Amino acid sequence: MKPFYLFIFLFATTFSIAQDVKKADKILGVYKTQKGDAKIQIFKKGAKYYGKVIWIAQPNDADGKPILDVHNPNKTLQTNAILNLITIRNLTYKNDEWINGTIYDPKNGKTYDCILWLENGKLKVRGYVGWFYDTKTWTKVD
Repeated sequence: MKPFYLFIFLFATTFSIAQDVKKADKILGVYKTQKGDAKIQIFKKGAKYYGKVIWIAQPNDADGKPILDVHNPNKTLQTNAILNLITIRNLTYKNDEWINGTIYDPKNGKTYDCILWLENGKLKVRGYVGWFYDTKTWTKVD
């Protein structure tokens, strides 16, 4: 009879883990930012979640050259294009939130701590430093 209980325990544990992964992966996809000037693809690498700029309203400057990350405090990264830039890094899923990551704002070159969560079908994106924060609402487009 003991093997039966072991089987039930292993099945329940495996099912629970699979459900958590399914819930965590609900965030995956493409989102339009609150201003509508960019689309960010949320993707998973290993057990962490990231966001990459896959579309911007104005990808090129007046000369037809790609808009660059000129505000990046790291001078060697200032020649990177904004398009395909990874702006969200190292989020982990816990209790219906994606936490312990960072979000980079190429408009000012600053990196903030970051929390994401889904609310009424929208992605809430909160960047913060200490007690100060700003929350934006992104809409899924795919």
